[in-house]
Amino acid sequence: RAGYPQEKLNEIHGSWFDKKNPVVLMDDHLKSDLHEWLLEWAKKCDLVLAMGSSMCGMAADRIATSVTKREGTLGLIIINLQKTPHDHLAAIRIFAPCDKAMALLAKKMKLQIPKQF
Repeated sequence: RAGYPQEKLNEIHGSWFDKKNPVVLMDDHLKSDLHEWLLEWAKKCDLVLAMGSSMCGMAADRIATSVTKREGTLGLIIINLQKTPHDHLAAIRIFAPCDKAMALLAKKMKLQIPKQF
């Protein structure tokens, strides 16, 4: 919906909008191919931007926490209205709606936001 290519997304816990990838609940098993992709990115990511996530113990949280444990990374940025269990790990913590934070960032970077968004 945001215009980002679907094939670049790893909706490891499923998607409400993709019938081929049903939502996986907290105690369900993850799809193995997506879980392998998650583990790969957890090892090689340099910066994680966690937006609008409660980070409440889902498998995808591993990517966010892994970047904070490796030296030489840019770390974790969390943008969310509520506190998360990982706030103390974040290099930058922003308490704001995601769309407002991204609009300010786009303005600072002098980026044009298409009108359809």
